[in-house]
Amino acid sequence: MVQRRNEPVALNCPKCKTRTLLSASEVGPTGRLVQCPRCRTTWLARHFDVDVYGPAARHEPPPGPRQSPIIDGEIVTPKPRPAATRPARRTVRPGPAAVAGNLGRYGFATAATILILTLIAVVLLTPAVSALPWLGGMLGTKSGIALRAVQSRTLTLRGTDALLVEGELFNATDHEVDVPAVRVVLRSAEAEVYSWLVEPSTMRVAAGAAIGFRSALADPPAGADRIAVSLAARPGAPIGGR
Repeated sequence: MVQRRNEPVALNCPKCKTRTLLSASEVGPTGRLVQCPRCRTTWLARHFDVDVYGPAARHEPPPGPRQSPIIDGEIVTPKPRPAATRPARRTVRPGPAAVAGNLGRYGFATAATILILTLIAVVLLTPAVSALPWLGGMLGTKSGIALRAVQSRTLTLRGTDALLVEGELFNATDHEVDVPAVRVVLRSAEAEVYSWLVEPSTMRVAAGAAIGFRSALADPPAGADRIAVSLAARPGAPIGGR
């Protein structure tokens, strides 16, 4: 749209081509929003400050079609990326030799944690001994409670020997009874060397039921070559009471 400032400007609707006349001053140097009186389309009309009656303009090839700055497109919902699949891990169960090696590798701290979680009472002493033989005549029944499946073995934890004693307390009666303590004694051929009391955390055991006990002694005393296990009263309580 090129025109002298005092002459009317013919504006054609870009949609229906209806002509609207405005003066150049009404359009102004920055342009003006014009609404078509016919189809009500609104567009921006601008006045270019070039005098068509002035010097001849340079002939330049017409510019190519301008790309619209607005690009229409559809909204695509992003699809979730498939989770990466990992190959299934093979579970290998260690053999007895591997278990023994792992105990030595993980050290005393890990083994001590396992002992605590399985309710092991730990007593610390000095020099080590091997697994000890049992004294006969000590695994009897007292007030309906019997010791059974009692065994001992030696564990080596970071170069330190520990004597592990475990078994079960079985209620051979037809009624619920109190759970007694277990007395573990280390002896030599001549005398008792060391003893300790194991008190299970369970206070009562049902008829025909059994509870397990386990206790460990680190660095058992020198001179002990046999072990004896018997039932003992808890402090202030009788054995096998109702």
